[in-house]
Amino acid sequence: MTYQIRLATPKDAPGISVVRSVFVRPTFQKRGVSKVMMGILHAVAWSQGLRSLSVPSSITAVGFYEKMGYETVRYEFHRNERTVVMRVEL
Repeated sequence: MTYQIRLATPKDAPGISVVRSVFVRPTFQKRGVSKVMMGILHAVAWSQGLRSLSVPSSITAVGFYEKMGYETVRYEFHRNERTVVMRVEL
């Protein structure tokens, strides 16, 4: 399995980075792969001096992110699709 992690911090929010998306192929779902990926991502973010991560979550992924310690910040709509912006303190 290969992965690539690139973190970018918005200029108007130092110390916070946005996770754009996390996807796991269906054949690997429900095996803890996403949890491991997020753990690696959190460790990389911390090593780069970031102390908070934000993610635009789909409604179906909210439970996953909550288990990872993320909390809902706000709701947004993108092309009639509801997105839940979530954040975790590292």
